[in-house]
Amino acid sequence: MGDDNREIFGGQLLDLVAIQGCIANDEITPDRIWIATEKADDDLYKLQWDEETVCEFIKILVPGDYKKSEWARSSSNSRHACDVYVVRFDDEAWERDPNALEYYIKFSADANGLLSICLISCHLS
Repeated sequence: MGDDNREIFGGQLLDLVAIQGCIANDEITPDRIWIATEKADDDLYKLQWDEETVCEFIKILVPGDYKKSEWARSSSNSRHACDVYVVRFDDEAWERDPNALEYYIKFSADANGLLSICLISCHLS
């Protein structure tokens, strides 16, 4: 998979509102967040975030934060169709802020039918 064929065209792959509903209803819990890459694990460490924080962050996203969809590989080399979101966010006040730094998150839903999230990347833009 080269960089020239990573992007998936056609819009969002995942229903963000449904995923947020699953998080709000505890169908997707922090123990259902799979940190799929070493880079994502490093990103979260730098941000001082854990899986619960990832769930809370996903809940603040809005469809307008969607940037693109693309294929990504986990550290175990499995391939995942992901949606990418970018949002200006103040992580100290824990609120959206048009003057704050941009946060970038790339995730996929579990392909085996379980309600879980595969986190590929989460970092400052």
